[in-house]
Amino acid sequence: DLPLASGYQTLAGFLLYKWQKIPAVGEVLTFRDLEFTVLAANWLRVDRVRVCRLGDPAPAHPDRPIDKH
Repeated sequence: DLPLASGYQTLAGFLLYKWQKIPAVGEVLTFRDLEFTVLAANWLRVDRVRVCRLGDPAPAHPDRPIDKH
């Protein structure tokens, strides 16, 4: 569970809050037992992020978005 704060309401907002900037592609943030890797971003927003729980095996296709349906 990510901490709640009035400064953000989305995963991208959480990452911007932690980094205090728009991260570059490839930047990694570790928070508790989670690792967030920026897969796509531009000067305006974060588009795609890979989230891995530390200790879990690496995803088979790290550049493929996760189907949430």
